[in-house]
Amino acid sequence: FRIQVKEKLLPACTIENYPENEMNQERQAMTEYYEMYAAYYGMDFESFVIYMGGFSSVEEFNEYCEEYAKSAVKERLVLAEIFKKEDLTLSEDEYRNRAWEYAQEYGYPDVESFEQENGIETKKNFMNILTL
Repeated sequence: FRIQVKEKLLPACTIENYPENEMNQERQAMTEYYEMYAAYYGMDFESFVIYMGGFSSVEEFNEYCEEYAKSAVKERLVLAEIFKKEDLTLSEDEYRNRAWEYAQEYGYPDVESFEQENGIETKKNFMNILTL
């Protein structure tokens, strides 16, 4: 389902106002990912982005992060709207189990930390998206 949405529906959708907090989270996650690997290889961030990341400059990397963030946020917004319009939800037990799996997989100590850090307002819809 998620692949069909990406291939067929997302190109036809337009997002007028991307939520800034979600955009910031995506950009930050990508930057932190590259910073982690730069440190692992004993390189400064700029050198890593250019030599290992294949970007011509940090500015090009930032442009890439912006496009990546738009794509990720758009996908979440479109899928959330589908779940909302179709009234699809998880039961509380299903949600808690899936949230716990996600929290463990991504290094959160508990579900509450996962929820707090991600700023999830409609938790069940978000978890529906994760289970596609």
